[in-house]
Amino acid sequence: MTTESTAVATNNNSNNESSSSETIAPVQRLFQDTDRFDRWKFFQDLLEGDADVHVVNQLLYAVLEGALRFPRKDANQRFVELSNPVKESIQRILLTSDDRKVVVALLDDYTDESSQDATQTMLQQLEQVLPTMDDDPDAFRSLWDTVLEIHGREAVKYQETQENTLQWKMQQTVARVLLHYDFLTLGIVTKPL
Repeated sequence: MTTESTAVATNNNSNNESSSSETIAPVQRLFQDTDRFDRWKFFQDLLEGDADVHVVNQLLYAVLEGALRFPRKDANQRFVELSNPVKESIQRILLTSDDRKVVVALLDDYTDESSQDATQTMLQQLEQVLPTMDDDPDAFRSLWDTVLEIHGREAVKYQETQENTLQWKMQQTVARVLLHYDFLTLGIVTKPL
């Protein structure tokens, strides 16, 4: 494996940043030496339902935290800040995450009603950090196009029409969030770009 543009953890100045980095360090080490192909394979596993739920939770937390702390550059190499509603939604997700578990029931069987309710709530919160068709139609379509390429057009079509389960909704939403916040291209961002 080669190291592409995956950012490596740096020393943080404040105790809060330090404890946060220590918590997500195992997932950083897991993806430290990965390239885009390895991350692409991870997305395939996620969409197939084969990804480890603990890794997905830690990864989602780390990617959202990196997106909140370190602005991305646009096509003109200018830093672009997240909008305030998106920042607030990400902060809400990170603050309400129990022990860095953003999507606790990602791959579980939804047997009890409270688990379904909690998952629906988290699903709505994750949707709030994604571009909508009204706000940014190109970004919205681009995320779905990438999911179609990774998982396969017919598989996505089948999941959306026949098997549109809560599990599938959560898997494709998490995949789109990770894609939108550049996990495929940048990996886990732990320092300024």
